[in-house]
Amino acid sequence: MASRVTSVRVDLYRAEIIEILQGLVGKEVMRTTLKVLNRARVLTPVRTGNLRASHQFKIRTFKSKVVGEVFTKVKYAPPLHEGVAARTIYPNKKKALRFTWHGVQYVRKSVSQPARPGKPWLRDALREVAAAEGYTMQVTTAAAPDE
Repeated sequence: MASRVTSVRVDLYRAEIIEILQGLVGKEVMRTTLKVLNRARVLTPVRTGNLRASHQFKIRTFKSKVVGEVFTKVKYAPPLHEGVAARTIYPNKKKALRFTWHGVQYVRKSVSQPARPGKPWLRDALREVAAAEGYTMQVTTAAAPDE
């Protein structure tokens, strides 16, 4: 007569679970982050190519999650990405501003800049890759720092 197994006990240890999850999840996060990076480079507004070339990515592993990040450290990227409100520029130390525009020299007490809409290429890249991979993108806003 053959013996039958009537019950099985499986002990799962947190360290092993984390290691397995980080291995599998880490590969998926790396693959998806690289896709977002490549798509962001394609969607980047280009004048000189510096912004497109500046994109980087980072993968960070924590105890309970793996985080992929695509970013750029170029100073003009945030206003280009999010847009800027209309503003007036005044001189700091002198009485007037002096500048050359289209070969003509101007002197003005102030200069008005119109509002410029953003070109959110990073957000668009993430949205496209998330949709293609079957992920749901959750949009949250960062809380303002306490002053």
